[in-house]
Amino acid sequence: MQASTSNQAERETTEIARSVKESLLPSKSRHLYEETYNLYRKWCSKKNVKLTSEESILAYFTTELSSYEKTWGLAFINCSGRVY
Repeated sequence: MQASTSNQAERETTEIARSVKESLLPSKSRHLYEETYNLYRKWCSKKNVKLTSEESILAYFTTELSSYEKTWGLAFINCSGRVY
């Protein structure tokens, strides 16, 4: 019985967090952020980077970004608190 209560609490917490995350980005820039973030995650996967850190973001900036317009999205990655 305790496991099902724990699972329910975990699902509720996940749903609340998902809802909050969706409201954090302005709708006009959400697509650009998500596109930029996905490029960063693909780079991490290719480089076998397991943890988003200041070092990994700086390495990505240095080696992969060619246009200034996309760099703003990475600031959100650093501030998002996501650890993969």
